Amino acid sequence: MPISARQGGEALMNVSTAGLDAWASIVVDGRYVTLRSSVKTDAWRSRLHWGVVKKT
Repeated sequence: MPISARQGGEALMNVSTAGLDAWASIVVDGRYVTLRSSVKTDAWRSRLHWGVVKKT
């Protein structure tokens, strides 16, 4: 994933492909690594795939 911004211990990334936009934030501190992500689907195949992933 390409890094679009960095500040302190956080890196922001985003990816846009056919039918899918995804964002992620990774925060690293002295004790924890935290990942937050979001996905927006624009095509039926992407919705089907992420619908299955979401339920597992």
